Amino acid sequence: MAVRCQLVWLAIVALIGVSLARHEDCESAPYAEHSTVKIINEEDAVRAIYECEEGYELSGSNELLCDVDSDLWDVEPPKCEKAGLSNEVNAERAKKKKPQNIIEDKRISAEVAASLDMTCVQAKITAPDIRHGFVQKYDRRRKGEHVFLVALYACNDNFELEDADITTLYCSQHKWVGDLPTCVALGEYTDADEEEYDEYEAVDDDEDEEDVAEESTDNRVAPPPPPPPAVVKVEENEQEISNEIETAAHENTAQESESAAPSNAEPDVPVTDVNIVVAPTQDPYTPRYLDDNCGADKGGCEQKCERLLFPGENEPRLKCSCFDGFSLDPNDYASCHDINECELDNGGCEQVCNNLPGSYQCACEQGLQINTLTGNTCIDINECLLRNGHGPCQDTCHNEWRSYRCSCEGLAGTQLADDNHTCNDAGECANANGGCSHQCLSSMGRIYCLCPSGWLMSTDGKNCEDINECEQP
Repeated sequence: MAVRCQLVWLAIVALIGVSLARHEDCESAPYAEHSTVKIINEEDAVRAIYECEEGYELSGSNELLCDVDSDLWDVEPPKCEKAGLSNEVNAERAKKKKPQNIIEDKRISAEVAASLDMTCVQAKITAPDIRHGFVQKYDRRRKGEHVFLVALYACNDNFELEDADITTLYCSQHKWVGDLPTCVALGEYTDADEEEYDEYEAVDDDEDEEDVAEESTDNRVAPPPPPPPAVVKVEENEQEISNEIETAAHENTAQESESAAPSNAEPDVPVTDVNIVVAPTQDPYTPRYLDDNCGADKGGCEQKCERLLFPGENEPRLKCSCFDGFSLDPNDYASCHDINECELDNGGCEQVCNNLPGSYQCACEQGLQINTLTGNTCIDINECLLRNGHGPCQDTCHNEWRSYRCSCEGLAGTQLADDNHTCNDAGECANANGGCSHQCLSSMGRIYCLCPSGWLMSTDGKNCEDINECEQP
């Protein structure tokens, strides 16, 4: 009988162990009835994506994440239910499954919460760093039944949040959104302190003494706080400086009156002004540059990497930056993207702007060229400067805006040919080519017929005959 009881007890313990461990194995996803699951293995985690069979609807998250180190799945598997369930049943089930253990974020509206999600966990996207602060923890928040991921920030020692209401960033579509928290030093002078000082009003010394005497006699209450000491110090310093100037001036006047005999010594110059040089104060929170030895991979930076040491920290931080003409990617803070300067006001170019990697270049339309004095405006190209002022013309060249024009004014008896560049004879050759079979030339009222190469003038002096080179020895 005792043996039987032990066997029953071991069986119960085994069943309980199996039921508790069914979600503790990353190699096999938790079972969901009427569904198919797709396993995706990553470096630090395993993802399981569920899809219901036809005729069933998914209830719950369609994606589970298993931590390889702990071998645990993050949430319960979804359920695939018949598509015909009524709205009342769904509402009742949703009400029962409301995540009461997750804190509700009351600072954001339902519209903003609808755009938030948990994708930053799946994509392993960490929240951005802040100066003199750190991400205290990542946690889940909800708005109604909608659950999303948040990053809660805290400040280093001797620092505090500038705005106590800005402490959180939210995850939305694989990126962090919201106002980035800012940490300031404790006791740092702020605008609020200045407003507090402005509340004090100046009071005469006599009235102060009377008020102090009455209050100390009657109630022994301390007098109201004086105006900011900085103002008092400035007035006292100005009075002291003024007294010193007047004293120095009187001494110089007395010395000049006593010395009657002339001397070659340089006269004393009376003090007329006081120049106070105040050395600039370095920001105590500015990091110190160490070097750019970030390793063979440049610390993951695409272009430039430098090591910086912040005050109060022992370990240096790596900072990525880009060359001129490139901007740092706000998502990974490591890669660089070319800046298209032509998108803003056409790059300042008068006509054409050509974007280049890390730079840009201005250009002009045909017939114009860049003004080398400005680099972005266009001036006309004077084509007539070539060939001693003739340009591409046979005779006279006239420069025009973005172009030029040819004429034959300098060659008497000629006219502009059909090509608008060369000049043809305008005399007897203009009538039936002067009777010449090929080229006609007129001079002093006479016509001369010319033959091209490979042709021979006939005896009539007008027609050209082909030379048979094969008959010649």
